[in-house]
Amino acid sequence: MKLSYFSLAGKAEATRLMLDIGEIKYEDERFGFQEWKGGIKATAKWGTAPYLTLADGKQIGQSKAMGRYVAKMAGLYPEDALQAAFVDDIVDGIDEINAMVNGAGKGLEQAEKEAARFEEVTKGKVKAILDIVEADIKSLGDGAGHSVGSTLTFADIIIFTMTTNTFCGFFDGLSVDMLGGWPGIQSVNKTVSNHPAVRKYYDEGNGAKLGGMWTKEMHAAFISARDQ
Repeated sequence: MKLSYFSLAGKAEATRLMLDIGEIKYEDERFGFQEWKGGIKATAKWGTAPYLTLADGKQIGQSKAMGRYVAKMAGLYPEDALQAAFVDDIVDGIDEINAMVNGAGKGLEQAEKEAARFEEVTKGKVKAILDIVEADIKSLGDGAGHSVGSTLTFADIIIFTMTTNTFCGFFDGLSVDMLGGWPGIQSVNKTVSNHPAVRKYYDEGNGAKLGGMWTKEMHAAFISARDQ
């Protein structure tokens, strides 16, 4: 199978990590925005990325559907229906925080943009979402770095990818230190980041490759956010 997305973390990173955790072979196709507009977009099922192309050519073109499919293959999705619903609840609830942060500063001058984004994560909807996730980790997890139950799940992976990417320096006005306000989330992040496949991905594999809008400073901040 082939996973296709831009040269950044975004909505594909959770699926990339789960493929590696599950030791599932895949092609990690990454492209730039000009390549996307220049022809790749026309080959995507929904005209959006990321998308997963299967061996028979069929595509799964919605990121959460793609993530759930891979999570099940990788053993990261609960068999129990209620536990699976709790995982879905977190995945669906936290999914748009990057878009919310980006929207908060869109079209503003630099200082105003940074102030708007800071307010979004300290007083706005993003804070409210992260507070809910923090409460879920306390009530649904095991207190040892798992958000639902006592094993690694899709919910843990999405918490890790969404929060570290949001606070890694990719968005002006936000910093790694802000994650300290959610100790449960940080506990989950440590669990995920210490998985051998995840650490290898960022230290040696495709996650260590810089591309797109990433800079060396952003990548270093991402690693710092991961390991806080």
